[in-house]
Amino acid sequence: YLMRRAFDPNLLLDSVGENDDGGGGGEESIAAWPSWEEVVEIAADDESESRIISHIPGDHASFDLRWGPLSKKDTNSWLSKGSDDTKKDKRRETLVVNDIDRFHPPLADWMHDTFRFLPNWRMDDGQISLSEQGGGIGPHVDNYDVFLIQMSGTRTWKVGRRKINAQEERDRTIDGLDVRVLNDGSSSDDGEKEREMEHDEIMEEWIVNP
Repeated sequence: YLMRRAFDPNLLLDSVGENDDGGGGGEESIAAWPSWEEVVEIAADDESESRIISHIPGDHASFDLRWGPLSKKDTNSWLSKGSDDTKKDKRRETLVVNDIDRFHPPLADWMHDTFRFLPNWRMDDGQISLSEQGGGIGPHVDNYDVFLIQMSGTRTWKVGRRKINAQEERDRTIDGLDVRVLNDGSSSDDGEKEREMEHDEIMEEWIVNP
């Protein structure tokens, strides 16, 4: 698990499916999660909330957002990405789908059992993202507790160790994008650069496998 808390950032490393000790591990937990194909099918449902976030790696100002549901063309494209990621285009995509637990009851049961230590009012939804190699949603701030669970592939995670207040978030948010992405230190303002360097120094980074 990767647990990112909004006001006291922490990262916990564990393994989903390694042990079945009643805390959410074991083969039963893996079986509760929808497959790549099932997530794509949910994203194509008119009742679902899905979006495709794309960008050119290394260029945070290139982020673009396209809301779902997925068209037939996008659905076929994402179904093929599950087995073949040989895209030559520089722009990389991530498919994000909210409320997966509402469409996939086994996941809803798993979430209830795994996070039963949390009061119901603190539970929101199960969100799943599928990503091409090099895809991502960019540096951002979550103003709530987030449990990040990586089920496949290899990904680099960066988690800040310092709370960013609302004013700093606004100052660092790149204008003109449909996605809230923080700038990457390319500002020409020396004071802004100094603050961004200070921020980068207290980032923790992990390369995680499931």
